Amino acid sequence: MGVCSSKATGVDDGALKPAKGGEKGGSGSAVKKIEDFKVSTSDFISENKGKFRDFYSIGTALGTGAFGEVRKCSNRKTGAIRAVKIIRKDSLDSKEKARFF
Repeated sequence: MGVCSSKATGVDDGALKPAKGGEKGGSGSAVKKIEDFKVSTSDFISENKGKFRDFYSIGTALGTGAFGEVRKCSNRKTGAIRAVKIIRKDSLDSKEKARFF
């Protein structure tokens, strides 16, 4: 639905470390090789009831695109850091809204 772009700011060393709070798979050590980085379907949240801000603290902007921006957010309960794409729904036409939802 869009492309995010921003100036390269370097790698956030904390981005590849397991989340705090004993999340599944969190061994406490940093990922050193891409082969060690595992992602499963359980790492994604399909739906939460309630407001986004109730579950996440919104941090700094990582990039912007045609439909919104990507921000660094942290889960209030677990402390897990996530990149979240925030889409400005008012900029979508009815066909794009239907496709999105």
